[in-house]
Amino acid sequence: MAASSSSSSSGLGCKYDVFINFRGEDTRRGFVSHLYNALVKKPINAFIDAEKLRKGDHLSELLTAIRESRLSIVVFSQDYASSTWCLKELVQILKCKDTNNQIVLPIFYEVDPSDVRKLKRKFEEAFAQHDRDSNAEMEEATKTVESIIVDFSYSSWPCLNAEAFVRMTQLRLLKINHRHINAEAVELEELNLSGSKIKELPESINNLTGLSHFNLKNCKELKSLPSCIHMKCLKTFNLDGCSSLEMFPSISEGIEGLEKLDLPCSKIKELSPSINNLTRLCHLNLQGCKELKSLPSSIRMKSLKTFDLNGCWSLEMFPEISEVIEGLKVFELSGSKIKELPSSINNLTGLKHLKLENCKELESLPSSICQLKSLLVLSLSGCTKFEVFPSIEENMEGLRCLFLDGTSIKELSPWIERLTGLRYLDLRNGKSLVHLPNTLCNLAWVFTDTEIRPGRGPTPPPRRFLGISFDGIGVVRGLATAAYFEIPRGGIFQGEAHYSTAGFF
Repeated sequence: MAASSSSSSSGLGCKYDVFINFRGEDTRRGFVSHLYNALVKKPINAFIDAEKLRKGDHLSELLTAIRESRLSIVVFSQDYASSTWCLKELVQILKCKDTNNQIVLPIFYEVDPSDVRKLKRKFEEAFAQHDRDSNAEMEEATKTVESIIVDFSYSSWPCLNAEAFVRMTQLRLLKINHRHINAEAVELEELNLSGSKIKELPESINNLTGLSHFNLKNCKELKSLPSCIHMKCLKTFNLDGCSSLEMFPSISEGIEGLEKLDLPCSKIKELSPSINNLTRLCHLNLQGCKELKSLPSSIRMKSLKTFDLNGCWSLEMFPEISEVIEGLKVFELSGSKIKELPSSINNLTGLKHLKLENCKELESLPSSICQLKSLLVLSLSGCTKFEVFPSIEENMEGLRCLFLDGTSIKELSPWIERLTGLRYLDLRNGKSLVHLPNTLCNLAWVFTDTEIRPGRGPTPPPRRFLGISFDGIGVVRGLATAAYFEIPRGGIFQGEAHYSTAGFF
């Protein structure tokens, strides 16, 4: 007559691990079914009444199941209080809490906790109706509900896997009292609250010392985190899309295992220097943090492999790189307000991709950039104030692609011959460009849309029209026979057309 999982209860003297108290019309075929299935998979022996129980006179069976349960989950929904069955069950649940120390876990489904505590909206309407149809039994139920204040500190934290939270898209309150988190909570490895309406996390979240993966993705109302985070086992922390989050807390030295931190599109304005305590951090994603203004004065996270600051429009200065970071392969700073890079950029010894596109305030690069021997791609596209490329004092045989389109560069000095591996040079929309050196003959591809005469040189190859237009982009293949190549806007030519730079990245 009732559904339950097949495993035996772990609590002494208890037939069930969990009793689920809910209003069927609101949640049975949605949230509660997902919750029940998640519990069964663990496996946790959960009692959920069959629909036919409430159509008959089987309240005594439900009350017995409550008394024989170790924990009760109360799902407060919009019309919860209108059900006399729910309230009668709740009275029994609270009696068992007082007499048998039963654990009670409240969940608010599409209701505000204050509506329950203060009996507002649907709860006020329901109790007004109960008052009109009052009897001794229901009077006890209504007074009991009026007296309770429900939060997670009301009971100890049950050993629910994160799967039980995935469907809680309306979750608004997560309140954990450290005095009641038991050993089972310490062993919790994954917590997924993505997409919920939670607004803050309490300090006591740090007591989940066994937590490895914490997902708060798209919690758009989350405004604050604890002032300090020291979950020692944490490996991934996902705050992607937490668009109301204004501050990222200090990092305890005890966190050595965090490998991935995602903070895209938040409202954070600065990163604490304690971020350097994340000695094993491999991936740091701050993409689209438009209000981020400052980073620590130095960066010394040796394990970094990707560092994404794309779209951090307010960032004006990039810090010193105080230690050698060999593993960082991709460094994305496009769209920032930085004016220069520190000379310590040469400490990124393994860097392959450096993207500085549309950094409208960027004026120069340090000469130490030539020491980045692993660099394959350097993009300065759209850096409108960038006028002078630094002198290359030593060979950069690794650089394959150089994007200078949309910059204010007037000329390229003969040092370009030290870019011995360069195969692709983009100079489109370079309105200030007036001179190219003869050494460009070593290049395989040059993109330009202006007429350039670098001086004396061999006669360019003849053009033969094949009816293929490249809209002002000159694609030159095999410049070993020519020092320069002119193509007027909208011009057409014969040659090998290359629509991408695949194979060079």
